[in-house]
Amino acid sequence: MSYPLKNHYGDLFISIQVISKMKKNSVFYAGFTNTDEIFLSLIGNAFQTKLYQILANRQMRATQNEVVATMKLASVITTQRSYCDYITAAKQALPEFFGFEGVGILFFDKTLQELFTIDLNFSEEELEQMRKIAYKKKHG
Repeated sequence: MSYPLKNHYGDLFISIQVISKMKKNSVFYAGFTNTDEIFLSLIGNAFQTKLYQILANRQMRATQNEVVATMKLASVITTQRSYCDYITAAKQALPEFFGFEGVGILFFDKTLQELFTIDLNFSEEELEQMRKIAYKKKHG
């Protein structure tokens, strides 16, 4: 006798099978009773419920991890106090988060009606020059 376990789409993903019990002092099978069928059904349902719970918990943990990672990324980027720090944080955090090789900024020129990008994969020396320029503009 077997009891099929199906997922929430109705697809069979596992089947529990049992072999009939033997008659006492005999080599012949006794067959299954209604009690045996009900018992197998109860065990199958309990197993299926536990399996669903495990899968739901796994999916919930994965979703929680994604939310936490997104919040960390947003926190790192939005708490920067200067443009240079923002660029540095974006340069470090975004490629890691999204699995990109690099980061750039996309601009739209209204007069030319064209898009262009600025690659953020610049060296530390270029970043230091940007800091000096920003400092001079701010402090004269």
